[in-house]
Amino acid sequence: MEEQGVPNDAVLVHDVDAVRVIVMHRPDSLNGLSTELIVGIETALEAAADDNDVGAVVLAGSGVCFSSGADLGLVRDGHGKSLEQLWSENLDAPPSGDLAKLGANRLALALHDFSKPLIAAIGGAAAGGGMGLALLCDIRLASPDAFFMTVFARLGVAADMGVSYTLPRIVGPSMAAELLFTARSVKIDEAKEIGLVDYVVSADTDLLEAAVDLGKRIARNPVAGLAVIKQALRNSPTATLREQLELEWSQQCAAFDDDETRARIEAVIAGLES
Repeated sequence: MEEQGVPNDAVLVHDVDAVRVIVMHRPDSLNGLSTELIVGIETALEAAADDNDVGAVVLAGSGVCFSSGADLGLVRDGHGKSLEQLWSENLDAPPSGDLAKLGANRLALALHDFSKPLIAAIGGAAAGGGMGLALLCDIRLASPDAFFMTVFARLGVAADMGVSYTLPRIVGPSMAAELLFTARSVKIDEAKEIGLVDYVVSADTDLLEAAVDLGKRIARNPVAGLAVIKQALRNSPTATLREQLELEWSQQCAAFDDDETRARIEAVIAGLES
């Protein structure tokens, strides 16, 4: 296990083989989304994207919770300003002025646009914006004590972290409406049934270890191939079949110009012929 450069105290980062592990580390606030945590995750994602030795990333929370969402202490001290306004003021302005207006929702774009496979390891609560973080990952593993809650309706505020985008695509529009309108808790059995989680580990299994093991299986494959597969998956919901076929065709043509791809194909052929 190799320690990586830590963006700030709110995020811990280390490598296990070709898997980069990013741990939200504000256990006293149930990993509430502070400015430091948002910047820390963004910075860690950028570093993982640029590191050719990283094949997959695991996002987890420290302590008893994945993430409780927005740190509401910001609101208490914010003199009536919205969370997005406060985050926009506290976060360094990104290159795009439009992105600066998004405040913490910049992180939602960073997660959605991240080019490598992204696995959420969810223990305890994934609530509000914390639920949004989990839903933006490609694959979600959870412990038996995990639960989800949209929260927003209880506070009388709009959804954030892309929940109004991701949730209908994962559970369907009617179920998404019910979960957002009621803000009820979704326990693990129901979460698995409706697709909020993909795998539930057993009570005697270490959640983070299971997520890393999955990341290792993924990271055995070429990084370039994983990136184009993820690109196609991200493109699929808004594409026609013709558009998706054209994208796959262009990706296939580019892949066959890659030396590693050709070497792997030759190895498979040699194995079949032996």
